[in-house]
Amino acid sequence: MSMILIAAAFVLAVFLNKQYRINLGLTAVASAYLIGCFVLGMKPGVLKEYIPIKIIFPVVSITLFYGTALENGTLIKVVNHFIGKNRKNHLLPVMLFLCCIGMGFVGLDAGTITMIMAPIALSLTNAAGIQPLAVMCAVLLGAPIGSNYMFAAGGTIIRGIIEELTSDSALGMKAGLSGFIDCGAVFITLFAIVAAVSASKEKTQDAKRIDRLEEAEKLTGKQKLTVFLILTVTGLITVSAVFNAFHIENGISEISAKADIGFLALLGTACAACMNLSDMDTVIRRYVPWKIIIMISGISILMGTAREAGLIDMLSSALNGNIPGILLPASLVAIAGIMSFFSSALSVVIPTLCPLIPLIAENSDISQAVLYSCIIIGSSATGLSPFSTGGALVISSVSDETKRDSLVYKLLALSVVNLMLSAAYMTVRGIL
Repeated sequence: MSMILIAAAFVLAVFLNKQYRINLGLTAVASAYLIGCFVLGMKPGVLKEYIPIKIIFPVVSITLFYGTALENGTLIKVVNHFIGKNRKNHLLPVMLFLCCIGMGFVGLDAGTITMIMAPIALSLTNAAGIQPLAVMCAVLLGAPIGSNYMFAAGGTIIRGIIEELTSDSALGMKAGLSGFIDCGAVFITLFAIVAAVSASKEKTQDAKRIDRLEEAEKLTGKQKLTVFLILTVTGLITVSAVFNAFHIENGISEISAKADIGFLALLGTACAACMNLSDMDTVIRRYVPWKIIIMISGISILMGTAREAGLIDMLSSALNGNIPGILLPASLVAIAGIMSFFSSALSVVIPTLCPLIPLIAENSDISQAVLYSCIIIGSSATGLSPFSTGGALVISSVSDETKRDSLVYKLLALSVVNLMLSAAYMTVRGIL
């Protein structure tokens, strides 16, 4: 009975979100409280333990830090400078693709990257004379690759979820690295195919070169300081991670062992505030993803209630008993991808499916890192769908209604192709 109530609560949360834009987390936490305390007999204090502080803290600190570069215009100018280095139309999608990956590397989540880059990318298509589908794929495939980087916003959330479940930071890092590499391998392949096909069409149409793009403005003094600060903090994070991962023993290792991505980001934010590099009130309001944090918290509490009711054991038994081992990776990819068609990867799909992995791994020869990677790549693969947040945002940027309707079906088809490629790739990874 409790499982039926939890399933109904989840469906209700999704319905209210789609129909009335009510945050998933609000409905989820209210349902979790009612079901957990008054049906399962849980204490409110136990529910509070499911709030993922280890995930929320680094997400807030990272977005605060890199929000400085967004608020004072540094990031947009850097992107424009990067794109302006080469004005050949067939290279524009590649430049956009690399920009989106790079923006993920410096700590932005896929949704933020898409919101920034989608209008820029679509505004360049008319001047460049290139296929809109190519630049759409550049944004929608580049953003998750960069965001899934272990120290980016998405990668930090994924590692945090895994570490919360297993209390194993090494496994969290290994799974995060595997997910990042696997997403990169599949998404880069699909983007290369789409870009090559689009380039061949442009050549047959004798597409013109880009000659109407405005020159990027030079960085101001504050923006140069922002770039220096970002490079410094990113360098410290990367160096400390390398020392910790490889257990390098020397004087620096003692310092790196105390380095924490969340606190380093907050240290950088404090420096930026002292140097008055941006309006911190605006950064806090606009760039910290409070909606995502509320969603993650609410869904985590509801999933914790579901675990108390036996959901994980039930799903694990179903997967272990009915799916051949060789098809297990593909099945996980497919389940994650299908769920991601209708719900958020980071706030719903990954927190729901990751708790299954330790139990599944007990009866499988496939490593936990690969199984976690199946969920990561599957939930990211259908981000191309026009029904997803990123896909809908990009589609809405197309002003021509005829082109928009055509692109809806193309993106839907590509999301299915991406999911199939991901499933095939992870099947091979499972065998190897």
